[in-house]
Amino acid sequence: MHLKHLEIFGFKSFPERVSLSFSPGITAVAGPNGSGKSNIVDALLWVLGEQSPKTLRIGRIQDVIFAGNTSRKPISYAEVSISIDNCDGSLRIPYSEVVIKRSVDRAGLCEYYLNGTPCRLKDIQDLLMDTGIGRNAYAIVGQGKIEEILNQRPEERRYVLEEAVGIGRYRWRKKEATQKLAEASRDLERLGDIIAELSLRINEISPEADRALEYLTLWRALRSLEKKRAQAEVARYADLLGEIRREIEEIEVRLEENESKSEEAKEDIERLASELSILEEKRRNAEREKSQIETEKASLEGSIEALRSQLEPWGEKIEEEKSLIDKLESRRRSLLEDLAHQEGDLLKVTSDWEKTKSLQSELRETLANKTSQLKEKKSELEEAKVRMIDLLNEKAEAEKKLSTNRTLRESFERDKKRIEEQEEACRKEAERCREDLTEIEGALKKLEEEKAHLQERLEGLRFAMDSLNAELATLNALKSQKNASLVASKAKLETLEDMASRRDGFGSGTRAILHGIKRAELKASGIVGPLGDLIEVKGEYVLALAAALGGAADYLVVEDEETARRCIEYLKKKRAGRSTFLPLDMIRPSSLSPRERACVDKERGAQVLISYLTYDKHVEPAILHVLGRVVVALDLDQAVRLWRAAGSSLRVVTLAGDVVRQGGSITGGHFAEDGKDGVKPSPVVRKSTMEALRKRIREDNAHLNAIDQEIRLKESRIHDLSIASEEVTRALEEVKRQELALQAEASNIAERSRRLTEESENLKKEREFVSFRVGGWDGGTFDDLHLTDLIEKIQAEIAAVEEKRALWERDIEDLEGYVLSLQEKLETISSEAGMLKEAYASRSERISRTKGLLLETDREIAEAQERFDRLLGREKDYKLDLEDKESRLREICGVLKKVDATYSALKEQEDKTRLRLLALEKYHRRLVGKVEADRSLLMEKRSLEWKAQSELASWKTALLGLTDESEAAPDGNVPDTADDDGLSELKDLAVRYGLDIRAEASVGQNGDGECNTNGQETTEELLALIQILKERLDALGPVKLPLIDERKHLLARRAFLDDQRRDLERSKASLASLLSEIDEEIAHRFKESFDALRERFKSRFESLFGGGEADLLLIPEDDWVSGGIEVIARPPGRRVKYLSGLSGGERTLTGIALIFSLLDYRPSPFVVLDEVEAPLDEANAARFIRMLKGLSDRMQFIVVTHQRLTMEAADVIYGITMEEPGASVAVSLKF
Repeated sequence: MHLKHLEIFGFKSFPERVSLSFSPGITAVAGPNGSGKSNIVDALLWVLGEQSPKTLRIGRIQDVIFAGNTSRKPISYAEVSISIDNCDGSLRIPYSEVVIKRSVDRAGLCEYYLNGTPCRLKDIQDLLMDTGIGRNAYAIVGQGKIEEILNQRPEERRYVLEEAVGIGRYRWRKKEATQKLAEASRDLERLGDIIAELSLRINEISPEADRALEYLTLWRALRSLEKKRAQAEVARYADLLGEIRREIEEIEVRLEENESKSEEAKEDIERLASELSILEEKRRNAEREKSQIETEKASLEGSIEALRSQLEPWGEKIEEEKSLIDKLESRRRSLLEDLAHQEGDLLKVTSDWEKTKSLQSELRETLANKTSQLKEKKSELEEAKVRMIDLLNEKAEAEKKLSTNRTLRESFERDKKRIEEQEEACRKEAERCREDLTEIEGALKKLEEEKAHLQERLEGLRFAMDSLNAELATLNALKSQKNASLVASKAKLETLEDMASRRDGFGSGTRAILHGIKRAELKASGIVGPLGDLIEVKGEYVLALAAALGGAADYLVVEDEETARRCIEYLKKKRAGRSTFLPLDMIRPSSLSPRERACVDKERGAQVLISYLTYDKHVEPAILHVLGRVVVALDLDQAVRLWRAAGSSLRVVTLAGDVVRQGGSITGGHFAEDGKDGVKPSPVVRKSTMEALRKRIREDNAHLNAIDQEIRLKESRIHDLSIASEEVTRALEEVKRQELALQAEASNIAERSRRLTEESENLKKEREFVSFRVGGWDGGTFDDLHLTDLIEKIQAEIAAVEEKRALWERDIEDLEGYVLSLQEKLETISSEAGMLKEAYASRSERISRTKGLLLETDREIAEAQERFDRLLGREKDYKLDLEDKESRLREICGVLKKVDATYSALKEQEDKTRLRLLALEKYHRRLVGKVEADRSLLMEKRSLEWKAQSELASWKTALLGLTDESEAAPDGNVPDTADDDGLSELKDLAVRYGLDIRAEASVGQNGDGECNTNGQETTEELLALIQILKERLDALGPVKLPLIDERKHLLARRAFLDDQRRDLERSKASLASLLSEIDEEIAHRFKESFDALRERFKSRFESLFGGGEADLLLIPEDDWVSGGIEVIARPPGRRVKYLSGLSGGERTLTGIALIFSLLDYRPSPFVVLDEVEAPLDEANAARFIRMLKGLSDRMQFIVVTHQRLTMEAADVIYGITMEEPGASVAVSLKF
């Protein structure tokens, strides 16, 4: 496993996208100070999940985004991605290549991706755990990392070793388990407080809740008794209504016969009117046909005369065309002679032009050769210039190396400066400690302000709860109103559905047929249904359809004549009245004539009724038979105009339901869907009203559901506000705990200030040692003399190249003169060739014109011949056309005689039909008078039926309201002690008050769902008991019914919280056991690995120092779980007691030995070292390089360095530089 690729965009000093590829071995990253080398290391740390701004050398996370410079604008986001080769499966993920990406925008939003999939930081940290590049990474050593490890407290230093040992994963699991254990403890404490509060509240409300429960029991019993009384009244009025309806049915049977006769007469009138309209139309068609034939006859006679006059001058035109053809042939022969002479002259000019072109080609070939020689000389001159540039570059490189030697002389001076900067950093850190103490004091003050804010918020929550309770009361009132409206609509719909099920408004015969089918006395096959049930129409046209159908609404549509006969026989057998049938195989559709259609189209808003209807295509003949000639008008005035315009042949209905019939009678008035006031109900209107009621009920139900949902939301919000109030109380306690934490932090800062003082003393000693080294520096070891000689040699070679360049420039000048003379001669020859070319073009053009004239003459000859042929053909066509028209004239004279005979016959038949229609209309008027008398007789019975029905509907409405409320408390809540029939409460009350109500025997329900009673005595006893219950309810006074549900809710919640507390206690015990197991595993693994780490550290220390002593100690000795790690380092000849007594170089070598010993024990996929060897002299750097090469066979190293030896050891070098201020670029060099 190794790092394959790093891509950076917008990170720190990299505004452009930079891609770096890495291979196994050593890769060096070099460049001047401040060029952005260490930003490469920061990018690797950042993409692997580093969160510390201090480690990344920034103030806040957004500071990693490129901030712009004088020539570039700031970038809106930064992203870094790395690609890791996982072919060996070291990472626990089923991919051979793993790509990790991290991005951040100006808002501070960080995103992580694993192989292109968004993920969490924890996912990446878990993946890289125990690899050396995860948390507490020891394989990425940035600037100051070694000093940080050596300066750490022993317990902090342990974490680095745990990463190498492979127990970082267990340490992280222990941390998570500890956090969960602390959360469980806090939750247990909070649950105990809440359970205590709930118990106190339950004890407070129990007396009031018991009284409310008694009130609710009495109230439910009262509603049950009222329901039973309503059932008795419903049963009584139902019996009365049944008796009245039986009398009405007897009257309707008598009325049905008269109506049937009237409808049959009306149908005959409509049929004769339709026949008369058809005859009139046929007569008019015959009249129009006669007129058309006479017109065609006159037209043919005129055409024949015109053709005869056109044929007379046709022979003269033919002779003229023949003479023109002879003239054109003579001109063509003359043009052919001129063309032969012009082609001979063109042949001579062509020969002279070819000779001139040959000489021109020879001159061009010579010119090309000389031009090629000139290019070769110029190429040699360019090569000399390139060599000159190379020599200048070599000279610059040698001068650069000479400058580098001078830079190395200044290295020790920089070390001294670095130590002074570290001393300054210690001083600033001490200053920050003092500032932190000041901040803590400010934070304590803010906590006091937060206390006041939390108290204010608590008061606001209580005010919001009061407002929500008021809104909840308003919603409950609105719900009651909607319930009342819904009960009324349901009662009305039930009444209409009852009438529809009895087929009120249909004739007795139709009702008998439908009931016979329902009782299986009559086969349903072949019977489609009543005509009114087969039609759908929009609401605004309902009255128009009802008026148009009239009594035809109950006409039965059947499939064939046989079915109609079977139904008629059934009616005769049952003596059940009469009905009209529409057999689909016999019925004839009717429609408007063209003249009638034109009259309808002239009236704006008028239309045929059939166009507004929706029906099955199968029954269309029956619907067209009844309604095909019915027109809808906007009002009665328009209807009368249409009737007059159509010649009294139309039946016109208005949107209000008025009817103008063919005979001139006008019907109008009020429609009733339920037979109110004795008016016969209209099935069509009733069907529309029922649909409207169903829609209104659905809307009311939806509104009630919305109100219920809003009530639940309000109650949920009140509950949430109560919880929020509890949370604010707990937040006040949290503020107190934070005060204690800030005081502890102030103590820690004081301890850190003491350690900084000790570190400052150590740096002072190191600075004195470096000053001693600077005094003994000898600058004569570098090869400045050799570089000076190399520069002089390069200068001599530059002079020789310059001499050759001057010679080649003179040769180029001579060749350019010769080429110029050749170009002038070539221009002269080209001019002569141009003149010959123009002569050739002139003669060619003249020949082309002659050929064009010849082609034009040929075209004119062809056109003249074509006209000649066309004239002959046209003469023949005229003669044939004349013969056809004379033949057609003879045929038309014969047809005209037949049309005259047909017209006379139709006129006679039309007169006879009109006389029959007048007689039928007179008979129909007599029948209508009889029907009206029968309807007046029925009116009185209808009125009695309506009154009984109104009383029944009123009691049904009351019963429905009591049924809906029987399960609900007075405030709309559903009680928990509901009893469906209320008998238990009635029995209990009878015992309590000494009554014998005989609830089970006296009131019940029959099989049809209607109630019955056994006498007046039961009703009186019910009324007495109702009065007693009302008095008892009044005696209880006002109660708080919500307390019943509140107590139930509180008891349920307390039980739930008890279960939660038991679960938390079990979880707490489980977590404690898990922590014990993790500690055992950590101790076991660390103990097994610690001795091996000690031996590797000793070996690496001796290799780097050439001897000496080193060791790792566990403090305390037996604490394998959390004991700290102390580092012992004694270079050869030194007996230092603490690490602070070592010099800067010695501390660096000690840190390198520790890092490399960890890598020995657990190799990392790649290792990043940022200028770790900078403090080393050349001899120690050589040891470091040898150790680096020894490990590079097993691990991949990326080293940021200034050292020449390190760069020489690298397989690949990346150079980082800044071409413009603040913007880094990278270049690579492979060996």
